[in-house]
Amino acid sequence: MAEPTVMDSAAPVASSVTAAARGSRRRTRSLLLNVASLAVFVVFSVWYLGEPIRWNHLAGFTLIAGGAFLVFGDFGVVRA
Repeated sequence: MAEPTVMDSAAPVASSVTAAARGSRRRTRSLLLNVASLAVFVVFSVWYLGEPIRWNHLAGFTLIAGGAFLVFGDFGVVRA
């Protein structure tokens, strides 16, 4: 039986890094779709339904924008 090599032990690590990158892209896409959906809904509700934008709508959008900043922000993470 052959001895395990460095390449044998690196394969699972590479596949887990690839899977993590895919999951990150999925979360990013999901967040962007949610932001776009809310923006379209606001335009529809103001333009078609005639509903005014109130302070709680602005507060909600501020929280969503803050969440997007936390997700997409580069906080000094070293990437290889």
